[in-house]
Amino acid sequence: MSITTSLGQQFRKARAQHGCSAGTIGNLINVTQSEWLAFELGMKTRQPLTMIQLKKAADFIKLQIKPATIANALRGRYAD
Repeated sequence: MSITTSLGQQFRKARAQHGCSAGTIGNLINVTQSEWLAFELGMKTRQPLTMIQLKKAADFIKLQIKPATIANALRGRYAD
C-alpha cells in the first residue's frame, strides 16, 4: 500500500464519520468528486492535490492530522 493510499484512507474514514460526501469535499477544495475519490483510493489524479487543499479538507471533516504528516506523505514519506 502506498503512502498516499493510507493518507487517502484516513481522509475517507474521517469523511464517512463526519457524514460528508465526496462531492462536498471536492467543492470545498475546488476539485471534482471523481478527483477526490481517486485521491482517497490512492489513484493518480489529473492535478496533484496541494498541501493547502488537503489541510482545508482535514479541517472541515475534523481530521486530526499534522500538517507535517500531510507534507511528508505528499513527498512520499510517512512520518507521524
